[in-house]
Amino acid sequence: MHGEGGGEACLYDAVVEALKFQIAEENNRSTVDADCFLVLFTDGMDNSSKTSLESMMLQIRGAIQPIKRLHIIFVKANLPQNSPLKEELQAADNVRALIQYETSKAEDMSRAFDDLRTQIKAILTVTV
Repeated sequence: MHGEGGGEACLYDAVVEALKFQIAEENNRSTVDADCFLVLFTDGMDNSSKTSLESMMLQIRGAIQPIKRLHIIFVKANLPQNSPLKEELQAADNVRALIQYETSKAEDMSRAFDDLRTQIKAILTVTV
């Protein structure tokens, strides 16, 4: 699948591989009391994944069974309001946060990290 940009980002493939890895780790774990955070920093563009957006979202939705305390957070830069990725993420139950920032400038990145820290603290406060 090729996006509009000229980059080589494989966002969808990366998410699926990370979930597969974590599911394997969960299957090998003797206890299930750990929180798992999958945090993605992205502009939302996927330029070369073999996995489609729909397949990635199926993997995200299906991962909640084997990974009981999975928290997925997307930190997005310049993601268009009408992006299919944004719409899919907003509809997914186990995507905990969508943190939006406008540019890759230092002050925006700093705010994004502050927002991420706040989201993780809130999730851990509620689940622990």
